[in-house]
Amino acid sequence: MMGNNIKDISSINLVPYLLNLDASRNKLINIDCLTIDNKLEYLQELNLSGNKITELVPIKLPNLRNLNLSKNKIESLVNFKGHPKLEKLDLKKNKLRILSGLKDIPKL
Repeated sequence: MMGNNIKDISSINLVPYLLNLDASRNKLINIDCLTIDNKLEYLQELNLSGNKITELVPIKLPNLRNLNLSKNKIESLVNFKGHPKLEKLDLKKNKLRILSGLKDIPKL
């Protein structure tokens, strides 16, 4: 799905056994579809770099280990609330001003 001018990835919730998703270099503005419980239970790696995401919301992907959100427009992490299994979080080249949501990430 990389580099296709995609604006909405909510339909990925219909692919429950997905392990890895690369939706980088698209036109995503938000990732609200990742806040839904009991969806994408197996997803371990998610690359959303090079989009237009402005906020990191609480992500309800129970097995997510690697999240790449570099080169977006994220200004705040206040609503993130951490993640229990996340081992790698890439936020370089964003517009971060508030980091207070970076907590409760024991494996990072």
